[in-house]
Amino acid sequence: MFKRLCFLLASCTMLLVSSVFAAPSERPSLVLLTENFPPYNMAKNGKNFAQNQNLEGIAVDILRETFERAGVDYSMTLRFPWQRIYNLAMDNPNYGVFVTARVPEREHLFKWVGPLGPDDWVLLARANSPIQLAT
Repeated sequence: MFKRLCFLLASCTMLLVSSVFAAPSERPSLVLLTENFPPYNMAKNGKNFAQNQNLEGIAVDILRETFERAGVDYSMTLRFPWQRIYNLAMDNPNYGVFVTARVPEREHLFKWVGPLGPDDWVLLARANSPIQLAT
C-alpha cells in the first residue's frame, strides 16, 4: 500500500513539476508549507516552527524523495497558525501547502497532487456512554 501511495504521489508530482521545467526562464524554487499534523508532518523538536531537515513524518519523507528524484529545488517550512500558511500559499507564486483536506471549496484554488494516503476519521465512545450522534 505504501509503495502504491509513493508511486501515485511521484506521478502526480511529476505533472506539477513539468510546468516548472517547461518555463524558459530560471527554474523557480518551490516553497512547501505545512502544520504540525503527526504522523504526516511534524517538527523533530516538537516546536511550532521548523524548516527543511528539522521536519519529519510520512508526508515529509514522501515529498523529499519525490522532489529530489525530480531534481526540483524546494524548501519545507512547518509553522502555525494554519491560516497563515494557507494565506502565504494563496498569495505567493510557487508556494504550496501539504497535508490538507481536499474539499469542494478549495478545488479551484490549488493544483492538487496526491493523495498521500487515506484519511479516515472515527469517533469512539464507551458502550455505556450517553453520547448521541445526530449525523
